[in-house]
Amino acid sequence: MRNKPSVQALCPEYQKLLNEEQVALSNWTRGRAEIHESIRKRVSPMPGHCCNFTSMTAKCAK
Repeated sequence: MRNKPSVQALCPEYQKLLNEEQVALSNWTRGRAEIHESIRKRVSPMPGHCCNFTSMTAKCAK
């Protein structure tokens, strides 16, 4: 996280709210990236397998 805020507020209370919002947005973005990565790992095909599983219930065509 940055040391200096990208937006300067006129009063300390508003600056505190801006800082908290920046932290919340960073946390949300990080969480979305983690969700995306976990889905990508779950959906990728198993090495050496004939099928590309798109769900846990998919059946092999063999």
